[in-house]
Amino acid sequence: MLGRQRNIGQIYLNISAVYIQRSAFQNSQRYLEIALSLFQKQGDEQNLLSAYNNLGKIYENQDKWKQALKYYKKALAMALQLNDTIHSPIIKANLGHVLINSNDYTEA
Repeated sequence: MLGRQRNIGQIYLNISAVYIQRSAFQNSQRYLEIALSLFQKQGDEQNLLSAYNNLGKIYENQDKWKQALKYYKKALAMALQLNDTIHSPIIKANLGHVLINSNDYTEA
């Protein structure tokens, strides 16, 4: 049952990513919230960090820098905790991009 729910969560995560690419952020967030709920119930940290990163993307694309930072930092903390060397640099780049766009050069 857990494997099935994980797969369903990943499907929602993928649908959300498609909506991000199409700049349909409200739809993307709706599917992402479903995926987040499933991943949280399962304790699936790997997919949670991807979901948090996608939430950061949604807010970044809407120039909502504080919210984007919040979710990118959550994603990065999880990636570092999991020793995820694939996603960590991507999330760090996303964080840097938001910090620069929000004129926070000292933290960037």
